[in-house]
Amino acid sequence: MALALFDLDETLIAGDCSSLWLNWLIQRGIAPLALREQERALMEEYAKGSMSMSAYIELTLKPLLTHSIISTNVWINEFIEQSIAPVLYPQAREKLSWHQQRGDVVVIISASAENLVRPIAAYLGVKHAIAILLETEGDYYTGKPYGTFSYQQGKVTRVQQWLAQHPDISLSGSYAYSDSINDLPLLELAEHAIAVNPDDRLKPHAQAKGWPCINWSVKI
Repeated sequence: MALALFDLDETLIAGDCSSLWLNWLIQRGIAPLALREQERALMEEYAKGSMSMSAYIELTLKPLLTHSIISTNVWINEFIEQSIAPVLYPQAREKLSWHQQRGDVVVIISASAENLVRPIAAYLGVKHAIAILLETEGDYYTGKPYGTFSYQQGKVTRVQQWLAQHPDISLSGSYAYSDSINDLPLLELAEHAIAVNPDDRLKPHAQAKGWPCINWSVKI
């Protein structure tokens, strides 16, 4: 039994779940169109590895603050069926199944927020998910994230925290899958690192370290 760590955005799916979610909200008139350009600007910073994760999470939570968590959870389930299912890499589902059939412990770890990552993981049949934690008051989001962000080196910290809560699991024989230079610390943590559709900055690192570079695709 080994630990298999999967990034979500651009690794398991052909897209970013937070961006897709914001577009879904805009299309339904729940979020204003102006948020799209603000979000795109922040995503450009993400590609450079310099994005403020707090700013991004607060921006994408704005449309939800006046709606109950119960209501938004209903929307998220619809969103997964309509916007996530079509962009799921078939090869990703196969690899998840391969690890599960081996008896490995599969964890999806993402720099997206837990309100999206946990239900997407459940949709994929994955029990464990690590994501950015969100503050709540009653049945509403406050709009603020908390704790260590599962972003860049923070992913390593969150994995170590998760392992402390699961003492029967270790990094021995572990796997990690990601597309992004932001996940270089996570990939270096695992015994077996796999670069999935690696970005231009990750690819040379992967090649220099002899990590497999694999290409997954989906018909959208």
